[in-house]
Amino acid sequence: MGKKKPGVISLFGACTIMLVLSFMFALLDGGRIVAMSNLAQPTADLAVSNILAGYQKEMYERFGILGIDQEFSNIGRLGNQVVDSMVEDELVYEKDLAKENRKKADILFDCVDLLTYEDFTMNDGKYRLLTDGEGEVFFKEASRYMLCALPKDTVTMLIDNYDEEKENQEKNDVKKIIASAKSALSHASAILNQQNNNKNGGGSEILSGEIMNYEQQRSTPVLSLVLGNEPVSDKSVDRQYCPTCRNLHQGTMPVSTVSVQEKILGIWYARRMFPNYLTKETKEPISYQLEYLIGGKRTDRENLEVVLEKLLAIREAVQFARHLADQKIYNRAGAIATMLVGFTGNPAIIKAVQMGILVAWSFDAAVDDVRKLLDGKKVALYKEDSKQTIGYLDYLSFLLYIQSWKQTGMRSLDVMENIINYKLKRGEFQADKTITEFEGTVTMKEPFLFAGFITLGDYTFPGIEKKVKVKGQY
Repeated sequence: MGKKKPGVISLFGACTIMLVLSFMFALLDGGRIVAMSNLAQPTADLAVSNILAGYQKEMYERFGILGIDQEFSNIGRLGNQVVDSMVEDELVYEKDLAKENRKKADILFDCVDLLTYEDFTMNDGKYRLLTDGEGEVFFKEASRYMLCALPKDTVTMLIDNYDEEKENQEKNDVKKIIASAKSALSHASAILNQQNNNKNGGGSEILSGEIMNYEQQRSTPVLSLVLGNEPVSDKSVDRQYCPTCRNLHQGTMPVSTVSVQEKILGIWYARRMFPNYLTKETKEPISYQLEYLIGGKRTDRENLEVVLEKLLAIREAVQFARHLADQKIYNRAGAIATMLVGFTGNPAIIKAVQMGILVAWSFDAAVDDVRKLLDGKKVALYKEDSKQTIGYLDYLSFLLYIQSWKQTGMRSLDVMENIINYKLKRGEFQADKTITEFEGTVTMKEPFLFAGFITLGDYTFPGIEKKVKVKGQY
């Protein structure tokens, strides 16, 4: 047999083959890059979803609010780079996990992934914390939770009722009325003393028994006045777990102002989540949690006292309005005032004393009303025979409505932080290190794998970068 001749290829043929192969590899890499570009956003979104899955478990189970606490995010140790670090670490973790899974798979090219990104970087990462806006973020999260629980018509009705109650209280300010009555009595006493001095008689002080009794009752501690010897909780919050008592971390995303609807929904969230005096005592750090939102004091006893003082003031105003509208009661108070200071001949003095007597009578009725409320009963909102009644929890809602929503929001976070740390038993949760939302831009480097197989590597374009926007929100 003859010997085989060695293969021979012309220079032109070799150049042609190289050009064809380069073109084929370029097409192959082009397809890869297009596929990777299309997968960039889903890949980043998957990483964000995995990050959001690391929410604070105890906060969600007890309060229904989702957030990433410092145990997952390392906020406080990474400064403003916390979001960049979270997203980059998650993308690298998923890349490494995919590599491990390929090693376990018994298939051809099990260690090669044609759609692997070379590197990930996160830029301009911003975040929002649960305490941002002095309670604004909390109200928005709480209202989002309650959005499906209350129809819009109900929210509108609540706003109208609260505004009407607030206007009624401002109109019948009993503190000003009783001060005017005392001033009128003093003025009448001065006139009487002047008359007695002209007759060489002794001076005397005109006193109203009703107003004196009112002053005496008002100086009695409200808990003793209303509850007598009824037992009261002595639990207290731990101030180290109160965001209102420390300098807070601040997020880097802006916060919009709380709307009236969000405020109402936030109040109803508080009604649902926080127990009060009428609720069966819990095993949590404080029992009168709704009262804490109003009082802001350390102990249950102190907060209940603040609430009862406010309830007495409200019911005084309501009862005073009723007495003004009741002609018999009004005339009886006028007759007593005339007997006391009618000698002055000054209608303004007589009128002021009459109003003071009505206030004194109103206070007695108000004490009875508050006792009923604490027994779980309802009282008429305005007129005694009105079908519109209101209970203790409704009045707590009204008190929350008329106070600053920032106070309500931050005190709510005080309660939440105390309860969560009590459950954790290690004191690591802080509301101002809890992320509720974040955003930024992820840059993914997509390398060429085949374009440099034929051409010189030094002259091969290394790849492209794909930028995608990411946003994490519960």
